Parts: sequence; structure tokens; C-alpha cells
Amino acid sequence: METGIGDGPVVPKDRPRQMVIFSNCKHVQLRDISLLNSPFWTLHFADCDDVSVNAIRLWSGILVPNADGIDVTSCSNVVIANSDIRSGDDAIAIVGYDHHFEIPGFEGIKHVSQNIIVTGCNLQSYSSGIRIGFLDQNTVRNVHVSHCNITNSSRGIGIFLRDEGSLENLTFSDITIETRMHTGDWWGNGEPIHISAVRGKENVKLGTIKNVEFNNITCKGENGILLYGSEDSQLQDIRFNHVSMELVNSKLNDVMGGNIDLRGCLDEHQQLFAANIPGLLVRHITGLTLNDFKLTWDPTVNQPYFTNAITVDNFKDIKIVDFAGTASPADQNAAPILLENGDGAKVNGKVKVDKVGVTGFEGVK
Repeated sequence: METGIGDGPVVPKDRPRQMVIFSNCKHVQLRDISLLNSPFWTLHFADCDDVSVNAIRLWSGILVPNADGIDVTSCSNVVIANSDIRSGDDAIAIVGYDHHFEIPGFEGIKHVSQNIIVTGCNLQSYSSGIRIGFLDQNTVRNVHVSHCNITNSSRGIGIFLRDEGSLENLTFSDITIETRMHTGDWWGNGEPIHISAVRGKENVKLGTIKNVEFNNITCKGENGILLYGSEDSQLQDIRFNHVSMELVNSKLNDVMGGNIDLRGCLDEHQQLFAANIPGLLVRHITGLTLNDFKLTWDPTVNQPYFTNAITVDNFKDIKIVDFAGTASPADQNAAPILLENGDGAKVNGKVKVDKVGVTGFEGVK
């Protein structure tokens, strides 16, 4: 194989397809096995019902692109538990595609991906530790992730909407996330949590991301948290309860920092672009609750693109309670909380800020 620079990615000369596929199966149980060194998707469940994965070791090539760990495509009633997954691409991907990737003849499947539990796992990925959605034709719903550690990953939790399938009723609880930037052409730029709903295909009505909750999450990353909706698809009802974020400096900031990564979207200008980076950036949302959100900065952060603690733009009905944090050390004159172009904002409780930047709407209560 050809070797990339630094963190990869490497490019295999020959790339067989998935290592293990369960297609259109019921009552599947895997436990106490090891799956090692896959050059492509490692373990793929496609259009299955009643799946149990427990206590497996899955180590694909950490530097190999598309070497996913576990892919769950349009399946129902799945439990993934107590496993160690280390992969070059997404450690666990849960999607609603209407076809079985690289399985000829399986197209046009109309099957919701639903009732999926991930718990007690250690995850590493040079893409996302947990990915939900992407170019989904079918809805993904009722996904619950808890008691996991995500480390050494380009992204922690990634929720992506690019097509007509909606992503709804998602909960994440008791999770530790550590992310960093990696050299090489990996998707993700150090965001512990990334949610985006932008067009990835022409001539379809985009679905929505709605009813997503994060409880007791500890984040440490080299980029901020991103919640990025669009005029085509507003984010709906996102809740953070007891979430802490530590934004640390990166040795790669001079070459990779100050960017938003929305790759997979249709507009080439939105794929990867320079932007100001607050600790939490939110755009195009209806219904946001931040309850006990804490933000700290590495004191050595001095890049000028790091700005507010929280920026919310184009919103309706947001509530911030018990926030603790400051603007970036690089810009002490910035408002800790900046709210723009919205309606219905309440900032109350023990709000430890010196000032609130407010433009584009009336009233902060």
C-alpha cells in the first residue's frame, strides 16, 4: 500500500469489499470475537432485524480511509455493547440508505432504521466515533447512545442530514469525548459534537434533524461544538443538559484551524470554509435548550478566529440556563454570548457572563 503523510490516510493497492456482511437477516448474535485489519467496511448489517453485538474487538486500519467499524443500514432493534472499536473511518455508523452499499440488486429499500442502542463501548476513529445519517433516503429514529468513551478522533458525535430521510429521537448520555485534528484528507476538524443539515442532493425535499438530547457529556477538543442548520432544513428541538466543553490549542491550528467542515454538501463553497470559531456555534435552529453548559479555554489559545463562548444565529425559541464561561482568550472584548437574527431568547439562572451581545431581535429575559 501507499503511505500518506503523518496521520495518513494510506491507500491500499487492492481493496476488497466488506469483511463481514449480514444482509436481510433476523436474530443475529455476535459476541467475543476479533475482527482485525479490514481495508474497507468491517462489519455491515443491512436491512436486518434483532441484532446483538457484544464484547467484540474490532480494529481496522486506523490510517485506512473507508475502513469503518460497524455500519448499520436500515435496520431495526439493534444493540451494540461492551466493545472496543478502532477504525480509520467511522467507528459506528447508523444510516437509512435505501440500498446496500456494494451489494448489487439491493436498491429501493424503504425501511426505517430504528430502535438502536449503543452502550459501554470504547471508540476511536479518524472520522467520527459515532455517525448518524448522511445521504439517507430513509428516516433514522430512536437511537440511544450511553456510557461510551470516544478518544483520538477527528469528530466525536456526528449527525449529518443531506437527503430526504429525517433523523429524530436521538439521545446521548454519560459520554466522554476527546477529539483532535489529524493531518491528511480526513473529514472532521476536531469537533466533539457536530450536527449539520445542509443540502447534499438536488431536487429532493430535505428531511429534518429533531428531538436530539445530550446528557452528562464531557468534551475536550481542538475545535468548537457545531450545530449547523440551513434555510432548507432548520434544526429542531436540540437540548444540552450538563455538558462541559474544554477547547484546547492544537499544533495544527496554523495550517488547519479556523475552518468549518460540511463536506458531503452540494454547495462546493460550503464544503470547507474559513470562519470564526466560538466554543459553541449554532445556526438555523428552532428550539434550543442549554442547561448547565460549561465552557473553558486553554489559556494558550491566541488565534484570532476563536471568538465568543456561544454564538447563535437565525433562531427561534432558545433558552440558556446556568451557563458558565467566557469569550476566547484571543478576544477578551468579545461577548461571551452572542445572539443574532432571532426571536424568543431567554438567558437566566446563574449566568456567569459580563455582558450579552444582542442584535437582530428584541428582549433577553
